[in-house]
Amino acid sequence: IVAQNTSSLTLKNSQILNVGDSDNESGILLNNLSGNILLEDITITNPKEFGIRIYQTTGTLAGVLRRVKIQNNNGIYGEDGLSLRVEGGSSTFLVDDSDFLNTGGSGVAASVQGTTAVLNLTLQNSTWSENLHLPHAVSFTTAASGIGNVTIKNNLFSGCSTPTQCFGVIDLDTSDSSS
Repeated sequence: IVAQNTSSLTLKNSQILNVGDSDNESGILLNNLSGNILLEDITITNPKEFGIRIYQTTGTLAGVLRRVKIQNNNGIYGEDGLSLRVEGGSSTFLVDDSDFLNTGGSGVAASVQGTTAVLNLTLQNSTWSENLHLPHAVSFTTAASGIGNVTIKNNLFSGCSTPTQCFGVIDLDTSDSSS
């Protein structure tokens, strides 16, 4: 599913199974949306790269992901379960009661980059298990003069691919003049 320059998107009660057969093919790809988006009661199983990738360079976006399950994107091209990249504008996301299981990258990876970029992210009441990148269940980074705020509460983090690969559950990084 791909949406670009779209306003007020709602997707509910859906299954996305075994999508893609090469690099850069993901379950859901959203570019420069505006308004409010709701992804609710969705299962994404075995996408070739990202489960959900949201990329914003401008505008104002408010998103809710509720009861979303992303699992088993850990093959050759497997990346993050949910990837949020904000390079401009202001975005606010709530991830609630969701599952990120056996992902090839972080369960949730959020990145704020750019001089006008703002991301407010809340992760709550969710489960992460067997996330294989580094592995971090959650990765949140800011760069340039981007501003990022993250709230993480009432979640369950468990499992590693192997005990020697358990570097940390949550990775928070800032650089340049970001905060």
